[in-house]
Amino acid sequence: MDKTEILKVFFQDKGFDLKKIKGVDKNTALINKALNKEDSLKVLDLYYNLEIPVLGGDVLYLNDKNFLDWTFDNWCVERLEQEDEIQYLKRSIKESRIYIEKYNNPSLKDRLILFDIVPKY
Repeated sequence: MDKTEILKVFFQDKGFDLKKIKGVDKNTALINKALNKEDSLKVLDLYYNLEIPVLGGDVLYLNDKNFLDWTFDNWCVERLEQEDEIQYLKRSIKESRIYIEKYNNPSLKDRLILFDIVPKY
């Protein structure tokens, strides 16, 4: 199974589809989902195993009307000049994991928090 198929299987029954709110064509093969904290941490492990670095991501939440909304919080992991691909992979996963694990927005304490992780394909 190639990387795309492995990712499709992982995302199959998880998260909230972001294609509509991000304006991505619904027929595209791009997997674009917001995941809860637990699934976000699992997909980071999967990206690491598949050697797919993470560019960063955005944080969303489920609002009163049960729609996804942006918190306008995000993170970014740019490749450093001296880093090789493996070093960047490891650091991008580590920094993303730390951000997701420590994320806290007191004004949204009773809301479902979701993460839109952007891999570097």
